[in-house]
Amino acid sequence: MLTVTGDNPAVSAVVGINFAAIAADEARSTLLIDTDAAASTVAAALRLRAGEGLSGLVNEKVSWPEAVRPVRIGRESSIDVVPTGPDAPPFQSVSTLLQNDAVRLARRYDTIVIVSAAEQVLNGLPSVLPIPDVIYCVRTGQTSLAHLKRALEDTERTGGRMRGIVLWNAPDPILAEVRAPEQSAEPVPVTA
Repeated sequence: MLTVTGDNPAVSAVVGINFAAIAADEARSTLLIDTDAAASTVAAALRLRAGEGLSGLVNEKVSWPEAVRPVRIGRESSIDVVPTGPDAPPFQSVSTLLQNDAVRLARRYDTIVIVSAAEQVLNGLPSVLPIPDVIYCVRTGQTSLAHLKRALEDTERTGGRMRGIVLWNAPDPILAEVRAPEQSAEPVPVTA
């Protein structure tokens, strides 16, 4: 179980997806959960269509099996993804949901990667999980050392256990919103 966060939601999402892909490549059943209600970056990065996701779980509109979206990673691997969903679920509801269901999910999945906003981590989200490990993503030339030091100290203070720092040394990812396929107004003639 691993929580991925940082000062840029798109970077955190891409790093979290890569951790999940590595686990899946090692033949582990993997669940990726996006708790960052403001950004929905995991869904955008994986180009998932809108669904209930985490907000549906919090509002009890769907169950875990209904919220999970299988995503193919590479030729032979796949991961299960729970996107944030259309509504921004309140932090306390997300925290309670994960606290109540984390042990059951851990019995089903070998690896659980949670992509969270930095504010959620600083509010103690990792502390409600059975394994409070946190990876913090920073960007070369953009994340100051003072910011990093403060984020690491605050994460430890609120119950997270820092396991590493990922240094992003590339342009920030640009994640586009997923759109429904456009319907053709006129039929396309078939030529022989």
